[in-house]
Amino acid sequence: MRPPVFKLSLILILTVGCVLVVTQDSAKADHDSLDQELSARLGQLGFTGRIEATLEQRLGRHVDQRRANLGRLLWFDTIGGLNNDNTCAGCHSPTNAFGDTQSIAIGIDNNGIVGPHRVGLSMPEASFPIPPGFDALSKAEQVRYLQALWDQISEEAVRN
Repeated sequence: MRPPVFKLSLILILTVGCVLVVTQDSAKADHDSLDQELSARLGQLGFTGRIEATLEQRLGRHVDQRRANLGRLLWFDTIGGLNNDNTCAGCHSPTNAFGDTQSIAIGIDNNGIVGPHRVGLSMPEASFPIPPGFDALSKAEQVRYLQALWDQISEEAVRN
């Protein structure tokens, strides 16, 4: 005869397994329901997932693929940067729907990475040092500090 501990352990394991199976089925049903709701709403708003297929129709003209490719290349080319070290994509990343990935501008002397891991000097930092502990400040405090730096830069530019 097996010890009662073995039987209790077996019952516990089977019970936990059943609960996990039921929970996963319930979560999958909730997930499927949410997917269906989202798909329906996107359909109501005209989102088909095929926006590129209608581009020429919406523009009312043909897209020259050579020019489109030139635009893509220039978007990522540093030739347009102040010190040949920044690109449009440096801030306006495709990983963020071409929106800005930074809470504050990172203009020059950057690390050449596009997206959220981009670091470098912002324009005020190029002229004025950022104090130790700047990263520990709240975003509002950082913005106020940088606005004051920009004001100083502007005043110096006017004087000169």
